[in-house]
Amino acid sequence: MRWLRAILLFPLGLLWGLFALLKRRCYPLLGLSQKPTIATWVIGNLHAGGQGKTPTIIALYHWLRIESTMPLEIAILSRGYGRKTKGYRRVTHLESAESVGDEPLEIYNAVNQNVGKIQNENSNQILSSEASILSPLSRIKDTYQINQSPVFVCEDRILGISNIQQTDPNINMVLLDDGFQHLKLSALGNVVLTKYQKPFSQDMPLPAGNLREFPHASKNADIILVTHSPNNLSLTDANKWKAKLNRQLGFWGVKPGSAKWVNDIYFASYFTTEPIEQSSLNRYSTDGKRLGKGGKIILITGVADASGIVNALNEYSIFHHFEYADHHSFSTSDLTTWQKKYNQSLQSKDIDVGITNQDKNNCVFVCTRKDYMRIMSLCKANSNSANFSNLPFYVCHSEIEILFNEKHQLLNKILTRKLNDSF
Repeated sequence: MRWLRAILLFPLGLLWGLFALLKRRCYPLLGLSQKPTIATWVIGNLHAGGQGKTPTIIALYHWLRIESTMPLEIAILSRGYGRKTKGYRRVTHLESAESVGDEPLEIYNAVNQNVGKIQNENSNQILSSEASILSPLSRIKDTYQINQSPVFVCEDRILGISNIQQTDPNINMVLLDDGFQHLKLSALGNVVLTKYQKPFSQDMPLPAGNLREFPHASKNADIILVTHSPNNLSLTDANKWKAKLNRQLGFWGVKPGSAKWVNDIYFASYFTTEPIEQSSLNRYSTDGKRLGKGGKIILITGVADASGIVNALNEYSIFHHFEYADHHSFSTSDLTTWQKKYNQSLQSKDIDVGITNQDKNNCVFVCTRKDYMRIMSLCKANSNSANFSNLPFYVCHSEIEILFNEKHQLLNKILTRKLNDSF
């Protein structure tokens, strides 16, 4: 089906790719790009989505602040895809998925949880297993107030960065959630993500494929991060993958060794956390109990590719899967549908006398953290949400691990570029 689509829509994909190529060439030639007066790194991709960008930027934010040997205050800037507002906004607990977008709201909640945990550990002189291997100089220097959110949204990245500098002068690095195609911005560095099984070198521009531009554009990236790699990937297979990527990019006009990232390809595996219970549909928490293996669940997903989540939850019994489009805007009718399915699950409850775990007897809802941001926003805004307060919800999310012990090498690439920056 994928190749049939590529063949039938090839002319349109070619036109899209040529337009994107012309645009990328014109911006530097006509002097349309601007270089901010602060270190900026773009975490982006050539694909339209589904490469693992959100867990990556959350991890980089956390890791860079730990690894830096100098005070490093980082802001995260997103355009806020799917929001119903315009302009520059700081993401806080008062915002919703409608006002800032589901992904920025997820990043805000994840970053605040991490900062809170780190501050608590530091105050009690307890180091995590990861932080304990670092030198004293590389421990977090947390001058940022916990009630100040480091997450912002603005569709104009240049304006967003300028506003961040004015309102938060202590910020000395900005990570951009997406923005590789935001050519008005000349960033200090670009990290481009691509999946191990479906790299951009094997795809076509929209609508023939899922790329925003030709694979040739990847040569402008400083780092390639290969996401969703097998966690048992061997170094031999990784080198074969790199060689294959270079051969395929040759077809797109990228000469061997000409790309900026030639010596900076890193591999990352992703894993899904155990679902965590939510005490209220009006807030997100990491304090709830974890869902025991083997439980019966109703899965709700509204992401680009749900196959990874389904595979990760293979130790649970999926009673039903509500699968929606990426960024689907949940409604009261969705809540009603879920309630009916939940009641149906109770009527067909497993009465196997061999099952004694209450979690395995009762069906619960499981969704991604990104989806929960939209569900939470719906329940906060809906006066009838109390009618659905009995629905038991558990939330899981993806986390990232850099393979071959190359995490510090990756972080040093980013931090060294900042130190050598002449701003």
